[in-house]
Amino acid sequence: MRRAVRIGCMNDRTDNIRDDRTAADAARRAAELIESLPDHQHTLTTLSREVGVSADRLHREFVRTYGVTPHKYQRAVRAGLMRDELRSGAAVTRAGFDSGFGSSRAIYEHGSATLGMPPSAYRSGGRGQHIAWATGESRLGPIVVGATARGVCCVLFADADSAERQLRAEFPQAELVFDGDARGQLAGVIALLDGQPTRAEV
Repeated sequence: MRRAVRIGCMNDRTDNIRDDRTAADAARRAAELIESLPDHQHTLTTLSREVGVSADRLHREFVRTYGVTPHKYQRAVRAGLMRDELRSGAAVTRAGFDSGFGSSRAIYEHGSATLGMPPSAYRSGGRGQHIAWATGESRLGPIVVGATARGVCCVLFADADSAERQLRAEFPQAELVFDGDARGQLAGVIALLDGQPTRAEV
């Protein structure tokens, strides 16, 4: 009888491990879907249906794995694409639509929040922007975070010696200030990299 109890407990643990792996794989596949189809309006319901787990479970595992909700992850993916488009010289509206933002309002509202500045300012090298920056250590190495009053505008993996040079290359028209006020945003980014939930706009 005792042996049966032990086997039952072992089976429970095995099932839990299998369930955890299934949830982690579902979160990874949901992230891949978002990245591969940035112009689609992915909801928690549609994503959970695609990856084969419940919406609640996908939400919990996604936040545990990536530190943000699928909705915020989608906005971040679109913002990354928009950065690339703007750097290449694309017009703001064209860059926004090509990156998956479905309307001019979304481009300027969500784009500004995730870029940390208006898209037009980003396109012009940060003209008119005050960017506070700070350095720290993450599990991936030395990190530099730049932020405006709107939120994080830049995350670089660089040491303190090259930080300002790289920031200046990305934002040649901005006012750059090494400032302790950016440390709150820095802490949020480091937490995000560690897979912890954060309220920082990254």
